[in-house]
Amino acid sequence: MSLILHYTEEEKNILERNWKHNKEIGKGSEGTCYLVDNEIFKVYNEDYINHNINNYICRDDLDLESFLFPIEIYTCNNKVFACKTKYINNNFFDKNTLYFGITTDLNKLKEALIPFIKDVYELSKNNIVAKDLPLNTMFDGEKLYAIDTLSYKKVNYDPYEENINLVKDIIELYIESYEFFYEELNGENKEFKDECRKLIPYIESTAERIKEEYSTAIQRK
Repeated sequence: MSLILHYTEEEKNILERNWKHNKEIGKGSEGTCYLVDNEIFKVYNEDYINHNINNYICRDDLDLESFLFPIEIYTCNNKVFACKTKYINNNFFDKNTLYFGITTDLNKLKEALIPFIKDVYELSKNNIVAKDLPLNTMFDGEKLYAIDTLSYKKVNYDPYEENINLVKDIIELYIESYEFFYEELNGENKEFKDECRKLIPYIESTAERIKEEYSTAIQRK
């Protein structure tokens, strides 16, 4: 069951004031993230709060390690103003990491893609389409995590192929970020980019293998 908590305007203001006394760890067009007791509270900007509650998925609804669905969603006047999620400390996909000359271990990334794609399969079997996955996926050096999931949608078909295309786009965006942020200061490394591009067909073959494995398991049952 979704943990969607409803507050009055006064209660909302108190919560936001309390959160803002903590460490700010990210800010964007949607809102600002604060680190509170090793959890993330994302407070949405007022001009972004323009959507009503509609099929939001919480961790209690679908507990997938790779997808950081909100632990709690906070609403006021039937509109979301904040949510709480798990905190991930490191992100090798971050542009600042690349800017300072730190690249990801591609062997570790390749390993991390397997459980991530398995969770994408489970997500798809629950008829959920991911959104903005390339912009909202983190890699901590061991595992991949998808964040900012409030815009995910339930559909009436299996969106596995659609979601896998988004996984491939994660790698494409990483290559683009590498070229823009890393190579600007450190020079071109064609070999590294070539190795990154090999992950695209690897994602395709892994996705197909996982689909076949699940299908075989279901047939045996």
